[in-house]
Amino acid sequence: MDSQHFSEFLHKKGEFLITSVDDYLYITSDPKRASKFYKKMLGGIPEYGCKVNETKLHSNIYPRSDVACCDQECEWVHFCGWKFCLSCGHLMRDFLSYKGQDMASTLSFNPRNVSSPEK
Repeated sequence: MDSQHFSEFLHKKGEFLITSVDDYLYITSDPKRASKFYKKMLGGIPEYGCKVNETKLHSNIYPRSDVACCDQECEWVHFCGWKFCLSCGHLMRDFLSYKGQDMASTLSFNPRNVSSPEK
């Protein structure tokens, strides 16, 4: 399903799309592409009966670099041991949800875009 419906987001240099079961994380510096991905997610994939829970759909299409990073001011999204601030764009490790678990057996990834999003 991903390769069919999200192929345009899979192989562009400097972008990164990762999925974990039914969770998607798309990283790009292009606000237009981020907006396009967001709208695609909102539309769901009707032929598979997939709909997005809009209360769980988050975006930082317009991050604010003038905002200091602190837990009280940031709106955090948690994803696979990381937390992302939607207000200022900060990224932090967050392994609290894995406390008491063997993390080695909790996730597996099949990277589609192996180039660094920083290049």
